[in-house]
Amino acid sequence: MKPTRFRIAAVAALALFFLAAFAARSLWPAWGSGAAALPDAKVDAFEPLPRREVEAARKTAEAALSQSGATAPQRAAAWGALGRVYLAYHLLRPAAVCLRKAGELDAQDFRWPYLLAHALEEQGQGAAATQTMRSAIDRMKSGGATQQARVAALCFIGESALRRNATADARLAYKAALEIAPRAPFPLVRLGQLESRAGNRAPAIGFYERALATLHDLPEILDLIAAEQGRPHNPVPDPPFAYVDPEIAALRQLDHSSAGFVRLGSESEARGRRQEAIATYRQAVEQNPASVPARAHLGRALLAAGSVDEGRRELEEAVRLDPSNRPSRAALALSYARSESTREKGVAMAEALRTEQPGRRDALQNLAAVYAAAGRYADALALYRDAASQAPAELWPRLGEARSLAALGRYPAARTALESAVQALPENPAARLALARLLVTAPDAAVRDPARSLRIARELLSAGFTPQRAETVALALAENRRYPEAAETQRRAIAKAGDEAPPRMQEILLAIEARRPWRETWPFRSGPEE
Repeated sequence: MKPTRFRIAAVAALALFFLAAFAARSLWPAWGSGAAALPDAKVDAFEPLPRREVEAARKTAEAALSQSGATAPQRAAAWGALGRVYLAYHLLRPAAVCLRKAGELDAQDFRWPYLLAHALEEQGQGAAATQTMRSAIDRMKSGGATQQARVAALCFIGESALRRNATADARLAYKAALEIAPRAPFPLVRLGQLESRAGNRAPAIGFYERALATLHDLPEILDLIAAEQGRPHNPVPDPPFAYVDPEIAALRQLDHSSAGFVRLGSESEARGRRQEAIATYRQAVEQNPASVPARAHLGRALLAAGSVDEGRRELEEAVRLDPSNRPSRAALALSYARSESTREKGVAMAEALRTEQPGRRDALQNLAAVYAAAGRYADALALYRDAASQAPAELWPRLGEARSLAALGRYPAARTALESAVQALPENPAARLALARLLVTAPDAAVRDPARSLRIARELLSAGFTPQRAETVALALAENRRYPEAAETQRRAIAKAGDEAPPRMQEILLAIEARRPWRETWPFRSGPEE
């Protein structure tokens, strides 16, 4: 009997031990969730500011987790905050550890599995990422998530499925996103691309047109419609824009590396905010003066904004840092071609790039642009015509051909080229805008047709207001002697352009107010087109 009593006593003692341990867990931080359990991250190779920020975030988390009275949601917030910083700097494994722990400690907050899904996807764990994102979607049902976040979660699942070639799962995800937001353009475009891949031309165009109703003639979507010929595409091509993701957008604001600033600057440029982009690229260069992408992006943006000398210096430094970087060399060649003292140098660089990449159309496009910038319009015309024969569904060779003809004084031929572009690409607004512009600004009176120009430009403006469209309407109104209306329209165009307005816009306003005609060697000769 004694051994039996001993075993009973031992079991009772063991039970008391576990009860005590369980009680202790309710009073102290959970096992494995204290500061000692925080994962390390290797930041020795980081730029100085990002390294300091990661180290500071870890110290903040350590301090929070050392508080004996911290609740589970408070500990979750500490783990999650550190996980967000790790993820912002692409420290994927420690980010996943932190975000998983945050999700375990707080079963209500959707953000932790949401961000964990992104960390897993970046590590190539697509199936696990999808499962985790579905967990985030379940948490969203209890509230706290915006409509944009709910749509973004489903778009994430759709994109992950496409990467795994699970098109049926992708289709379901995009359709679920449209149930939440029927006019969301990203799932509409993706469904259109999936229909196109299956050879279903009419449904594909239907989805694209629904997206256009929201995006107002986004050229990339119009290109999809124009190119839709009922042929299946395999694999599904990249979308022309990213879906809106408020959580990831907030996360990117934490990334103060040069690469992070370049990414933010590129997004600003895509939205037409060039000055904002230039300021962000400057931050990238300040963060890492040896960053070739930072120098190259800043140089190209400065050139586009008209700061030729400063842009050239940035591109020269980018090429010095990496002589093999072809995009930087191409942009530098174009900047050289715009200056008489370096013109031949730019032509030689562009020709060398074409020789290195004889089959690439971007090398051909760059050489044609360099020839045009150097005043070699006949050579540019030959290249643009060559490109147009190779890529009849692309607009840039057709516009380049028309500009080259206009620069050579062959305005009737330039008009014919633009008429052909509109006929070949009827859904593309840039082709119609260039034609409308030529019809009202051409120096050759026989080419001008102010009434038709006004009709085309107004149709474009009614589809979506842009400064370039409004300015062309203003010029057409002035050419039709409707000066007060023209001046008011030009003022609206300038206001819409804001800080991005080129000097040309004020010059045109002064010409309209003085009732002077405005002529251009070719459409938008003194500024960028749409």
